[in-house]
Amino acid sequence: MLTILKKILPFLVLTFSVPSFSQNRNDLGYLYSTDYMITNALEFRHLMDNGYRFKVGGFLGSDMDYRYRESIISSTDTSVSFENYFKNTANYGIRIGLDKQMGASIFSFGGDINLAYRSVTQQYSYRTSFMTQDSIYLFEPFGVNNDLFYNSSYIVEQYFVPSLRLSFMMDVPLGDAFLINFNISTNFGLPIYMGSKTIIDPNNKFTSPPSTFDFNTGFGLGLRYIIGSTPFEFKKNKL
Repeated sequence: MLTILKKILPFLVLTFSVPSFSQNRNDLGYLYSTDYMITNALEFRHLMDNGYRFKVGGFLGSDMDYRYRESIISSTDTSVSFENYFKNTANYGIRIGLDKQMGASIFSFGGDINLAYRSVTQQYSYRTSFMTQDSIYLFEPFGVNNDLFYNSSYIVEQYFVPSLRLSFMMDVPLGDAFLINFNISTNFGLPIYMGSKTIIDPNNKFTSPPSTFDFNTGFGLGLRYIIGSTPFEFKKNKL
């Protein structure tokens, strides 16, 4: 029990010792998240009654997977051919939701609906390592004297992704014009397959996309500008 109290004591001290904070203007902010599907976001918040803030914004994110397969697909006495896999996922979307300030503190919690378009590009390519006269294997550039290169598979899948994001935030005042935002959020999404385009698949690498469910948690950092405030005020010295 004592160990648990020691762990939560710093959080309790921070929660109840922070100065009161009252925001009476709308703000516009840039938010960065470690959740790769909503890495960068621009968000406008409109102040409402009882500590509520209506928010609307846009976001984008991406994730890239580029690696060599360990499996050898073919070999001879002087060469070995490998398969290379590339995948890039890109998200673009809008969000709308509400935040609720916790009393007069700098803490708040909120939720929003995200509507995104997702593009998933996948490609299987091949290249060969040839043994030189010195018994050293060297990789040949893609497509040079390599018939396997022309059998590459390529596809672009498209999804519509509605999701629900829940957040816990801390907005720390930075002067009279800015807020530094720290947040943790969890995103629940359901990608809906809308079809594919640019399909090149001579080796039947791609099958029907499986049904998936997104669940991502990310930590964020951002900067909000309080609209209508003056970032830098120079006060004249009184004589």
